[in-house]
Amino acid sequence: MKPNRQPRYFSRQVIDAQRFYLNLRKDIVDDLAVMSGGLEKCSPEYDNARTSFAHPCIEFVIRGSGTVRFGEVTHPLTPGTVFAYGPRLGHRITSAPATPLWKYFVVFTGVKSPKLLERCGMGSGSVGHIAQPERIQAVFDDLISQGLGDHADRAQQCATVLQYLVLKIGELYRPADDIGAKAFATYERVRRHIAERFETITSLSEIAAACEVDEAYICRLFRRFGRESPFQYLLHLRLNRAAALLQTTEWLIQDIAAALRFTDAFNFSRTFRHAFGVSPNEFRRRG
Repeated sequence: MKPNRQPRYFSRQVIDAQRFYLNLRKDIVDDLAVMSGGLEKCSPEYDNARTSFAHPCIEFVIRGSGTVRFGEVTHPLTPGTVFAYGPRLGHRITSAPATPLWKYFVVFTGVKSPKLLERCGMGSGSVGHIAQPERIQAVFDDLISQGLGDHADRAQQCATVLQYLVLKIGELYRPADDIGAKAFATYERVRRHIAERFETITSLSEIAAACEVDEAYICRLFRRFGRESPFQYLLHLRLNRAAALLQTTEWLIQDIAAALRFTDAFNFSRTFRHAFGVSPNEFRRRG
């Protein structure tokens, strides 16, 4: 029996690796499919240059250092760096000889794959940093476990883990460039202000004044880093607080509505049902 051939995109400059292979055909028509993935320990001389790449790929550094070059721009690679590339994008990945790279990767395809990267704010050629790298490492480990698992539905499970991985990257992703980092710091400051005062905030202008940031800029920051508006985030916090009050107190519906700055009990009940699929009274009965 002939041994399984590795995809040609695997570098020969890897001294150790834990990889899995699923469907490597070029004509996959699934919405989303993982083709391969794993963990690679690069050699000190690792220097992998490609003029293009056939499929979307996410790589995540957990040890060592090096660089990745997209076009004319070179980015440093350190533990916690995450980057993405795909079709028609040339790139070059190098490892520092004294501190060789260890990096996870996942190669995927499908009609939904471009939107998947957009959802986490990572277009092809983007480079960022993960604030809590151990959380992403745990998901990659699970992806490898599923890919090497002894079950017939491993491909479906890997596709599901990939979607979770991308959502988690989107949650923890931080831009690598100075401008993006400053913008994210402002976003975090505004977000913390809302999280600490969501029960009493009355308007976006109040938030802008307290944080000394333009209202329109706040909205742009939330679309970029949170993928929702400041109002949606504020409403999410208020409704979760309302759910806690419904389960832990005997407050009347109108009192909860008033405490959380809803215009009236009807507006509160309608909003609660729209968010959770049940009315406040039904939610309280279930508790």
